[in-house]
Amino acid sequence: ACRGEPAAPTVETSPPVAHAPTAPPAAGPGARHKPRLCTVLASVVASEPEGFARLRGRPLGAGQWLGRATLPGTERCTIEGEAWPGARYSCAGAPFAAARQDGARGAFEALADELDQCLDSPIWFPRTWQRGSAFEFAMGERLQAWTDYSTAPPSQVVLKVQQDAAGRAYRVKLDLQAVP
Repeated sequence: ACRGEPAAPTVETSPPVAHAPTAPPAAGPGARHKPRLCTVLASVVASEPEGFARLRGRPLGAGQWLGRATLPGTERCTIEGEAWPGARYSCAGAPFAAARQDGARGAFEALADELDQCLDSPIWFPRTWQRGSAFEFAMGERLQAWTDYSTAPPSQVVLKVQQDAAGRAYRVKLDLQAVP
Protein backbone atom coordinates (compact mmCIF):
# COMPACT_ATOMS: atom_id res chain seq x y z
CA ALA A 1 0.00 0.00 0.00
CA CYS A 2 2.99 2.28 -0.52
CA ARG A 3 2.11 3.59 -3.96
CA GLY A 4 -0.90 3.53 -6.24
CA GLU A 5 -4.25 2.09 -5.24
CA PRO A 6 -4.07 0.44 -1.80
CA ALA A 7 -4.98 -3.23 -1.69
CA ALA A 8 -8.39 -4.07 -0.30
CA PRO A 9 -8.34 -5.44 3.25
CA THR A 10 -8.52 -9.20 3.43
CA VAL A 11 -11.03 -10.82 5.72
CA GLU A 12 -10.88 -14.33 7.22
CA THR A 13 -13.52 -16.46 5.46
CA SER A 14 -14.16 -19.07 8.15
CA PRO A 15 -17.59 -19.25 9.83
CA PRO A 16 -19.80 -16.24 9.08
CA VAL A 17 -20.01 -13.70 11.88
CA ALA A 18 -20.99 -10.09 12.26
CA HIS A 19 -18.43 -7.93 10.46
CA ALA A 20 -16.70 -4.89 11.86
CA PRO A 21 -18.54 -1.67 11.15
CA THR A 22 -17.50 -0.01 7.93
CA ALA A 23 -18.21 3.47 9.26
CA PRO A 24 -15.36 5.20 11.05
CA PRO A 25 -15.84 6.90 14.43
CA ALA A 26 -18.13 9.93 14.50
CA ALA A 27 -16.89 12.42 11.95
CA GLY A 28 -16.22 16.01 12.83
CA PRO A 29 -16.57 18.93 10.47
CA GLY A 30 -14.86 18.63 7.09
CA ALA A 31 -14.63 14.80 6.96
CA ARG A 32 -13.61 13.57 3.51
CA HIS A 33 -12.63 10.32 1.77
CA LYS A 34 -9.59 8.71 3.41
CA PRO A 35 -7.28 5.94 2.20
CA ARG A 36 -8.45 2.38 2.82
CA LEU A 37 -5.92 1.99 5.68
CA CYS A 38 -7.71 4.72 7.57
CA THR A 39 -11.14 3.15 7.05
CA VAL A 40 -9.98 -0.28 8.23
CA LEU A 41 -8.02 1.18 11.15
CA ALA A 42 -11.07 3.17 12.27
CA SER A 43 -13.14 -0.01 12.20
CA VAL A 44 -10.56 -1.88 14.31
CA VAL A 45 -10.29 1.02 16.79
CA ALA A 46 -14.10 1.08 17.10
CA SER A 47 -13.99 -2.53 18.33
CA GLU A 48 -11.25 -1.88 20.93
CA PRO A 49 -13.62 -1.25 23.90
CA GLU A 50 -15.08 -4.76 23.45
CA GLY A 51 -11.62 -6.36 23.32
CA PHE A 52 -11.90 -6.71 19.51
CA ALA A 53 -14.49 -9.48 20.07
CA ARG A 54 -16.35 -8.95 16.76
CA LEU A 55 -13.06 -9.22 14.86
CA ARG A 56 -12.05 -12.58 16.36
CA GLY A 57 -11.57 -15.34 13.85
CA ARG A 58 -10.22 -18.84 14.36
CA PRO A 59 -8.78 -19.47 17.86
CA LEU A 60 -4.98 -19.79 17.91
CA GLY A 61 -4.56 -20.64 21.59
CA ALA A 62 -5.72 -19.55 25.02
CA GLY A 63 -6.73 -15.90 24.71
CA GLN A 64 -5.50 -15.63 21.09
CA TRP A 65 -7.39 -15.42 17.79
CA LEU A 66 -6.74 -14.76 14.16
CA GLY A 67 -7.97 -11.23 13.35
CA ARG A 68 -10.68 -10.96 10.71
CA ALA A 69 -9.65 -7.50 9.43
CA THR A 70 -6.17 -7.21 7.92
CA LEU A 71 -4.80 -3.70 7.75
CA PRO A 72 -3.42 -2.69 4.33
CA GLY A 73 0.35 -3.04 4.33
CA THR A 74 0.20 -6.17 6.51
CA GLU A 75 -0.39 -9.89 5.87
CA ARG A 76 -1.78 -11.37 9.04
CA CYS A 77 -3.42 -9.98 12.16
CA THR A 78 -3.92 -11.57 15.55
CA ILE A 79 -5.76 -10.63 18.72
CA GLU A 80 -4.20 -11.31 22.10
CA GLY A 81 -6.17 -10.88 25.31
CA GLU A 82 -9.83 -11.38 26.01
CA ALA A 83 -10.97 -7.98 27.28
CA TRP A 84 -10.19 -4.30 27.12
CA PRO A 85 -7.86 -2.75 28.17
CA GLY A 86 -5.60 -5.82 28.01
CA ALA A 87 -6.48 -6.89 24.46
CA ARG A 88 -4.12 -6.05 21.59
CA TYR A 89 -4.74 -6.17 17.83
CA SER A 90 -1.43 -6.91 16.11
CA CYS A 91 -0.71 -7.05 12.37
CA ALA A 92 2.54 -8.16 10.72
CA GLY A 93 3.76 -7.38 7.22
CA ALA A 94 5.67 -9.59 4.82
CA PRO A 95 9.20 -10.54 5.92
CA PHE A 96 12.22 -8.78 4.42
CA ALA A 97 15.51 -10.70 4.28
CA ALA A 98 18.02 -9.26 6.75
CA ALA A 99 20.21 -8.35 3.78
CA ARG A 100 17.29 -6.18 2.56
CA GLN A 101 16.86 -4.20 5.75
CA ASP A 102 16.33 -1.11 3.57
CA GLY A 103 13.10 -2.69 2.27
CA ALA A 104 11.73 -2.93 5.81
CA ARG A 105 12.82 0.65 6.50
CA GLY A 106 11.05 1.87 3.34
CA ALA A 107 7.86 -0.02 4.21
CA PHE A 108 8.01 1.42 7.74
CA GLU A 109 8.41 5.00 6.45
CA ALA A 110 5.59 4.64 3.91
CA LEU A 111 3.21 3.19 6.50
CA ALA A 112 4.21 5.86 9.06
CA ASP A 113 3.40 8.59 6.51
CA GLU A 114 0.02 7.01 5.76
CA LEU A 115 -0.75 6.67 9.48
CA ASP A 116 0.19 10.33 10.03
CA GLN A 117 -2.29 11.41 7.36
CA CYS A 118 -4.99 9.10 8.69
CA LEU A 119 -4.65 9.85 12.40
CA ASP A 120 -4.48 13.60 11.74
CA SER A 121 -7.80 13.60 9.85
CA PRO A 122 -11.14 14.87 11.19
CA ILE A 123 -12.79 11.41 11.09
CA TRP A 124 -11.35 10.74 14.56
CA PHE A 125 -13.18 13.61 16.27
CA PRO A 126 -13.33 13.79 19.31
CA ARG A 127 -10.20 11.59 19.51
CA THR A 128 -6.87 13.40 19.24
CA TRP A 129 -3.95 11.22 18.18
CA GLN A 130 -0.51 12.59 19.05
CA ARG A 131 2.64 11.32 17.35
CA GLY A 132 5.43 10.53 19.80
CA SER A 133 9.17 10.53 19.23
CA ALA A 134 10.53 7.85 16.91
CA PHE A 135 12.98 5.38 18.45
CA GLU A 136 15.76 3.57 16.62
CA PHE A 137 17.24 0.51 18.24
CA ALA A 138 20.23 -1.71 17.52
CA MET A 139 20.22 -3.94 14.45
CA GLY A 140 17.84 -1.67 12.50
CA GLU A 141 14.77 -2.05 14.69
CA ARG A 142 12.51 1.02 14.90
CA LEU A 143 9.36 2.12 16.75
CA GLN A 144 6.88 4.95 16.24
CA ALA A 145 3.76 5.43 18.38
CA TRP A 146 0.64 7.58 18.14
CA THR A 147 -1.35 7.99 21.37
CA ASP A 148 -4.92 9.15 21.96
CA TYR A 149 -5.13 10.62 25.45
CA SER A 150 -8.88 11.31 25.15
CA THR A 151 -9.58 7.75 26.35
CA ALA A 152 -8.74 6.28 29.73
CA PRO A 153 -6.51 4.38 29.59
CA PRO A 154 -5.06 5.95 26.44
CA SER A 155 -5.18 4.05 23.14
CA GLN A 156 -2.02 3.64 21.14
CA VAL A 157 -1.14 2.72 17.55
CA VAL A 158 2.43 1.40 17.47
CA LEU A 159 4.39 0.84 14.26
CA LYS A 160 7.59 -1.25 14.52
CA VAL A 161 10.34 -2.83 12.47
CA GLN A 162 11.44 -5.98 14.27
CA GLN A 163 14.10 -8.53 13.48
CA ASP A 164 13.18 -12.20 13.98
CA ALA A 165 14.93 -14.24 16.67
CA ALA A 166 17.21 -15.96 14.14
CA GLY A 167 18.33 -12.61 12.70
CA ARG A 168 17.35 -13.65 9.16
CA ALA A 169 14.41 -11.34 8.49
CA TYR A 170 12.71 -8.09 9.43
CA ARG A 171 8.98 -7.43 9.63
CA VAL A 172 6.94 -4.28 9.88
CA LYS A 173 4.34 -4.68 12.64
CA LEU A 174 1.37 -2.51 13.55
CA ASP A 175 -0.26 -2.86 16.98
CA LEU A 176 -3.35 -1.26 18.50
CA GLN A 177 -3.60 -1.46 22.28
CA ALA A 178 -4.49 0.45 25.43
CA VAL A 179 -1.56 1.84 27.38
CA PRO A 180 -1.76 0.94 31.09
